[in-house]
Amino acid sequence: MSKILKNVTNSNIDISDVGKTILANTSYTVPPQEYNDYAASNDLVGFVGNSEVIVNDGFVDLGIADGINFMQGKYSVDLGGASVVGPQGDQGIQGIQGIQGTQGDQGDQGIQGDQGAQGVQGDIGAQGDQGTQGIQGIQGDQGVQGDQGLQGIQGETGPMNVEAFISKTSTVTLPNTTSKTTIYSDSVTIDTTGNCFLDISLAVRGHSPSNDLEFDLLFDGNILNPVYAEEHKDNNNAQSNWRHQTISLGNVSAGTYSLVLRFSKESTGGTAQLKNYTVKLVRY
Repeated sequence: MSKILKNVTNSNIDISDVGKTILANTSYTVPPQEYNDYAASNDLVGFVGNSEVIVNDGFVDLGIADGINFMQGKYSVDLGGASVVGPQGDQGIQGIQGIQGTQGDQGDQGIQGDQGAQGVQGDIGAQGDQGTQGIQGIQGDQGVQGDQGLQGIQGETGPMNVEAFISKTSTVTLPNTTSKTTIYSDSVTIDTTGNCFLDISLAVRGHSPSNDLEFDLLFDGNILNPVYAEEHKDNNNAQSNWRHQTISLGNVSAGTYSLVLRFSKESTGGTAQLKNYTVKLVRY
């Protein structure tokens, strides 16, 4: 009958009072000469009691109580339903090992003959002298850099024409929505084809310091960049936050075009207002 300890955990277990470590998920068969050490081990009782170590008698796994009794040298005998536990007998004395015979002497090794002397190597011939390098020619001086020409005179600025002027001064409560909604829809007329730009001013009151006001402007159905998005720190009803932007339209043909101001919020909540909206369309 054997005494086998099974570590059923995923960690190494140190049985310190017998100086043994059982690796994770491995078994250790206790040699007979260590039976007394494990019988007196309090650490082993703790690990078996916590079901971290299972005792096996070589045939089956034992329960906690039987496993502790088995390791402490106690055993059970079935007497018609009653169980009597007796002490374990002393271990027998090991027999004396016989004396090993004397090994015979080894014979002497023969003497090795001397090695012949190596011949002398001839001298290496002398290397010829290297020829003298020719003298490098003198480099000519760098020419003087010419003076920079004068900058031409800048031409006069061409005439500018205000093609349209829109001014909205009434206070408008902006919609509480995250979808773009039209605030003002106007039309502008350009009399003559030419390069144009929009000069835009907005006066707004924010709804909260952490919620963007988002405006965009559509010219002839196309969104102009840059679009406007800002969190206003001052949301006092008596205050107006002024913002100004100039947007180039490039070369625009003569004709009538739609101009739409739209608004949305980053998230709903709060009350925002548009207090002034001014647009100037300039051709140059």
